[in-house]
Amino acid sequence: MKKFGVALGYLSIIIISVFTFGVYVLGGIRYLGDNEENYCDMTWMFEYPQYVQIKLDDHVEKNYPRYGLFAYGEGFVTEKLRRMEFNGIPVLFIPGNAGSHQQVRSLASVCLRMSLKYRTPFHFDFFTVSLAEEYSALYGGVLKDQTVFVSKCIKKILRLYNGKENKVILIGHSMGGIIAKAALLYDNKLNDSLSNILITLAAPHISRFSIDKTLNKFYTDVNDNNTRLKDMGISVVSIGGGPRDHLVTSTQILDVNADVNILTTSIPDVWISTDHLSILWCKQLVISISRTLFDLIDVKHKKIYHQHDQKLASFNYHLINKFSGNNLEKYEMKVEFDDDDDDNGHWIEDSRSFFTWKLSDDNEKKYKKWIYLMLPIDTSKYDHLSIDAINLDIKNWLFVCKKKSSKCDWAWNITNRTTILPDYQNKIRKTFDINLHDIDKLKVTHFLLKIPNTKYPIIHIDMYDKKKVENNFISNYQFPLLSTFKKQIIHNSNGRIRHFINIKGIYDVVNIKIYKLTNEISNEKYGQIVVQLLEPDNQGHISQLRLITEKDIGKLIKLIIQTKSTSVLKITSDPSFKFEIHLTNGDMIDKISCYIRDNWFKIYPVIISTLLLLITTRINDNINNTIPLLITIIEIIYFNLYIEFIVSIGMINIFILLICLTFVFSGSIVHSITAKFIGRSIRIFPSSWYDWLLRDGTYERLPLLSTFILLSLIASSCGGLAMVISVPIYLLKLIHMYDDYVEELLISSFRMMTTKFDGLLRKWKKIKNQDDDDDGDDKRTSILNHIIIFLTWTIVAVVAIPSVLVWAKNFSYETRLSTEDTTMLTSWIIITVLGTMGLVKITNVNSSNNYLKLITIIQRLLGWFLLGTAGTKNPAVYQWMIPQIFAIFLILIVTTSQFFKLSTQKLEHKKSQ
Repeated sequence: MKKFGVALGYLSIIIISVFTFGVYVLGGIRYLGDNEENYCDMTWMFEYPQYVQIKLDDHVEKNYPRYGLFAYGEGFVTEKLRRMEFNGIPVLFIPGNAGSHQQVRSLASVCLRMSLKYRTPFHFDFFTVSLAEEYSALYGGVLKDQTVFVSKCIKKILRLYNGKENKVILIGHSMGGIIAKAALLYDNKLNDSLSNILITLAAPHISRFSIDKTLNKFYTDVNDNNTRLKDMGISVVSIGGGPRDHLVTSTQILDVNADVNILTTSIPDVWISTDHLSILWCKQLVISISRTLFDLIDVKHKKIYHQHDQKLASFNYHLINKFSGNNLEKYEMKVEFDDDDDDNGHWIEDSRSFFTWKLSDDNEKKYKKWIYLMLPIDTSKYDHLSIDAINLDIKNWLFVCKKKSSKCDWAWNITNRTTILPDYQNKIRKTFDINLHDIDKLKVTHFLLKIPNTKYPIIHIDMYDKKKVENNFISNYQFPLLSTFKKQIIHNSNGRIRHFINIKGIYDVVNIKIYKLTNEISNEKYGQIVVQLLEPDNQGHISQLRLITEKDIGKLIKLIIQTKSTSVLKITSDPSFKFEIHLTNGDMIDKISCYIRDNWFKIYPVIISTLLLLITTRINDNINNTIPLLITIIEIIYFNLYIEFIVSIGMINIFILLICLTFVFSGSIVHSITAKFIGRSIRIFPSSWYDWLLRDGTYERLPLLSTFILLSLIASSCGGLAMVISVPIYLLKLIHMYDDYVEELLISSFRMMTTKFDGLLRKWKKIKNQDDDDDGDDKRTSILNHIIIFLTWTIVAVVAIPSVLVWAKNFSYETRLSTEDTTMLTSWIIITVLGTMGLVKITNVNSSNNYLKLITIIQRLLGWFLLGTAGTKNPAVYQWMIPQIFAIFLILIVTTSQFFKLSTQKLEHKKSQ
């Protein structure tokens, strides 16, 4: 009965963990596949792009033969570039992980066409570096070379201008943004800057997967010296793609020392999310960045502004708070009204708190050229003011003033606090929101709107107590991944232009569905609702915007929350339209998908630590596992890793099942593929020789030869390749063990059927079969133990793949990967040698020896340490330790096995004496 209870408990754990793993996989599929539509327009080409290679110094080309520096041109510009004639503002583009130098095309082409269209007195010279499309996000060994090369390219570019230019604008995509920062800091102890503008596009300023020590150290050095960029006078802007970018999430683009951190969903005239690649060619974004670059230039001197405030003003206008035309113009904070304003203007005061201003045909003849609409400030009744201005095509239109008699003599210009909103009919739509108490110190009495005397502008004004227009959308679930199908209905029956919904306790998805959008007051047929999801963050501007029209009635609109801050849903509507909006939070799969987005990098150390702890339970049956199990559970709860742990258990069970199926159905296929792969990797012997070596476990009977071959492979290529090859070799070993076990099982069954049933033989057979059963149990246990080790081995080998890819990519330049991390290389050597020598095996010592107990404790400490790293703020800091931990763990397994073997031999020797 007890055994039945234990079996039932194990079965329950397997079912729950596999089910959780299945839900986790569904969440991952939704995260990667359930994207909003890509609303980016493609940039157009008017002439064929040309990339003119720039000759570098001989020693640079010799040391970095894989890389190159190019200048971008089109049409007649290309001929100037070939003659090395440069007289523009230099801009250097740095591609990211596996990126091409040709990705500069969209931005460079738009800037070129813009300078020709507007006939500006200056233009931009775009340069781009080719970094051989290396995997800089996965393999740290290439980062130093890329950093040094980019640094030398910056100096080379400046030399092309013969002293006329001393600064280069840097634009880096993905890891190119991090390389740009490192290049500016490289060999620069005096903080001499060769750049004063750095724009990063979808750059991971926070690493989530640093699998080698070199990559981790690179990030640490850059982030530790990040503050020096400000001391060097460099303005840094970090732009992220938002929900569509699955490679670099919104929180990773936040640079604590940047002047601007923003998502494309927050940028005026963009308002859409981009994926990791479309951020380079999205027309809406490229135009905004191009306009920003043009406003960064001092037209008089044809150079980048030196003043930090001037540069920041351009960034703020085009990327954060665009309130007027396409270019940043001089802005007067204080405006005086003279006699001309009185002669050409009509002053009106309207004390209503909520109304719409639209000039009728009769009033158009009655009023003068300008209408000055004054709104009295009454903080005793109201605390907020919202204004929506439609078709108001003037630059300075909103002021605050202190009224004297019937008008104001002067006013503070607060137009810069307004912003623009999209309009589905492409009307000019400007909006303004303010807390009235924010202007108490100005001691003003009125808001002042300057409106031209035409019938086109429509002004919606709403002065209100914010608490009366606020709603709360509060989660009513305790467990973070359980769905409650909570619904909230929002109406605008009171005709307000603003509605605010505070989203509390929901950090994943808010679903919006509009059921009604009708006009019951005016003759306007077409209405729209602008929904903004605002996520207040001290480090950046994170928001999303959706424009909803009648076409969207009944459609489900999903807003994916990007941060853990309390979000606010801001709804803007025409007061003449009545609407009904239903809000719901996401279902369980939505929550899982957001959880994976924020925590996927934790699963890797958790599954390896789980396997290590599982192995320790199979080494010594004489040790009570209750206390270690309690410690593991406490650690999981303390670091909030219960989801990752349950998923890891499910993954382990699924993977073991797949391995067993491989034994039965795919043994010959694995053998053939492995032999061909090794034959192509190690061309010392004919491929048929490797086929013989792997057949029927020949390599197991020649461990020294197998070890020599893998060590030769490490010496001639890279350690990662040996580690990757060791995985199918280990699998072949398991297949041979399984085949031998099945063969002996069949022979034993045949013997039982053919043996005569006389009394003497029956007694002998009973003893013999009992021995066979014991041997069978031992072999089954041995196979299971090796399956667990093999699974751990395979998962650890994943981090060796990037070095193999880099080695293969650079094979034409060097046959031996010289940039491989030494700590990781040492680990691969230890692991592969122990594996090929046949020393790695779990021996159930069943001993109370204190030395063996100490080894088991050390093994468990390694597992607990790795589990604890997954619960830290940034597990990427410790991920490079995984191969080292596994190598040490294998050494302890071999030590235990050999120690127990020697102890057994000594004991048998004493008994024989």
